[in-house]
Amino acid sequence: MNLKNNLRLLSYAIAIFAITILVPFFIAIFTIDREGIAAFFITLAIVVIIFFTLHLLLNKHKNFDKSLRLKDAFFVITVTWVLFSLLGAIPLLLTRSVKDFPSAVFEVISGLSTTGASVIDNIEGLKAAILFYRAELCFLGGMGVIVLFVAIGSASTSGAGTSKLTAGESAGINKDKLLPKARDSAKYLYLIYVSLTGILLILLLLSKMSPLDAICTAFSTMATAGFSNKNASIAAYNSPLIDVILTIFMFIAAFNFSLIYLMIKCDFKSALKNKEARVYTLVFLLSVLLISLSLYFNKIYKNPFDCIRNSAFQYISFMSTTGFSSPSYLEWPLFARFILFLSYFISGCQGSTTGGIKVIRVYVMYRVFKAILKQRLHPKAVVSLEIDGSTINESQIRNILSFIFAYLSIALISAALLSLDPAFTSLEDCLSTSLLCIGNVGCGFSSVSSFSVYSTFSKIIMSLEMLLGRLEIFTVLVLFTKSFWKK
Repeated sequence: MNLKNNLRLLSYAIAIFAITILVPFFIAIFTIDREGIAAFFITLAIVVIIFFTLHLLLNKHKNFDKSLRLKDAFFVITVTWVLFSLLGAIPLLLTRSVKDFPSAVFEVISGLSTTGASVIDNIEGLKAAILFYRAELCFLGGMGVIVLFVAIGSASTSGAGTSKLTAGESAGINKDKLLPKARDSAKYLYLIYVSLTGILLILLLLSKMSPLDAICTAFSTMATAGFSNKNASIAAYNSPLIDVILTIFMFIAAFNFSLIYLMIKCDFKSALKNKEARVYTLVFLLSVLLISLSLYFNKIYKNPFDCIRNSAFQYISFMSTTGFSSPSYLEWPLFARFILFLSYFISGCQGSTTGGIKVIRVYVMYRVFKAILKQRLHPKAVVSLEIDGSTINESQIRNILSFIFAYLSIALISAALLSLDPAFTSLEDCLSTSLLCIGNVGCGFSSVSSFSVYSTFSKIIMSLEMLLGRLEIFTVLVLFTKSFWKK
């Protein structure tokens, strides 16, 4: 492993983090938040000291290999996220927004991983700088810290190297780039991401949401994160218009951004023929229909429109792993809640800002299941598996099976560990909390309104789950193998 070059890349990532600290720091100055000014200034000073220390050490070794190998990519990605989580916890701790360091790390990882679970009991009591900071963490983590690094980074790393970096932070089975160069692809992805966020921001402002709430909600929605400035989440606004707007943009955020790029280029045919996009849309519409019927026949809402609106909002909030809550879905009929629960095992599309297993993996497993049934009837038949004109080979199928096995195993083991915490009172609480953490969903079926009630041990377990889920599990786990550290 090329440690010197990896430290150089980490120093650039730290520089990006320093820039993100500046905005809430200036907000604290503008709002005369003395506690916030001190907290962000101290954090910025620590980050700057680390940056210059690394550069002073690396300046002694100007002539070293700058190539980036696969091991280096895994190391840089994981350590970058860990560093961001640890350094990002400092402002929350210094402003006393949280009670201890593990809680602060939990809150930061929840934002960066776009989970949206919070340990803060009274969110509305936070100052403007901290509210913006939480939303900024979501926005940074939505498209990915490393994707941003590649998009604005220098050309000091080869194209192949940057491809390895972005691939380690992305999800799914098809990681084709928009453009030949990974850096150009990253720039276009961020341009689409920022543009959609800007459009959403304008719509929220027109919906009479306050500027700060509109900015934070737009950041959190496009990142599919779920952090809100209100204790009651989106339900606090009591606005059907806001619900509809957010439903549309959560659906878009869970869509493959590569397909959005094709639609911007007016290549609607390729986008509409994409199998994953069609399955994603079909699952969404069918699930909303089933939940709406359940709500209507159980007389939860007075008219069909409210049934459809609330069903669509809450289901896409789960499916996109955003984690907003508007209706009191915990009081819905058991069938409706079960449909919501199933979304834990589907989530959005590859190439989106969502967490979870992803639609494409579930669809591939469905096709494999059909192929196995066909071979049972015709043992000598050669069954090939094609999706969108591309053959899914055995290696890809093994990777998907391995991912799903690891995903569910970690979720179950974590649920077992969480059950040791007296704050968890039922099997449903343990399972849903574990699944919402590794799937980066943010809202579940526990009656507990804040994660602050859980023990430090539970917060550490959940923080690790959120990190593993966001980085697609294997990106982190390979660092704990013997072969990784062999020369």
